[in-house]
Amino acid sequence: MAASHTKQHAATLADFLEANIALDAPVNIHLTGCHHSCAQHYIADIGLLGTKVERGEDMVEGYDLHVGGGAGPAQKIGRMIRKGVAQDELGPVVLGLLRAWLAGRDGPGDSFHLWSARQTDEALAGLQVLEDA
Repeated sequence: MAASHTKQHAATLADFLEANIALDAPVNIHLTGCHHSCAQHYIADIGLLGTKVERGEDMVEGYDLHVGGGAGPAQKIGRMIRKGVAQDELGPVVLGLLRAWLAGRDGPGDSFHLWSARQTDEALAGLQVLEDA
């Protein structure tokens, strides 16, 4: 059984990102609620694995955030950089990663995969767009 409503969350995330950033290169984002890795979150540029997140006394839907996976010649398992990102915080967190990549890459040929490999887990985990940004 899935830990999150991934289809709904994927659509919400896509709408949020489309409204807030324009990318000039592809970035693979995989969302899955299946702990058997059905959507292969571990080989995505940004992989999101559904989980439950504590919020006060309640449990809400959320995702563990993996970054830097790849397939084929860029084969690599993504690193989990942040556990338990609540679904309603997901947009700003992913947007922060994408904005940091665009601002910090070494030109348009520097893929998200290559850029993220040069970053520390702590640096990646700390990126988030503030609501007033």
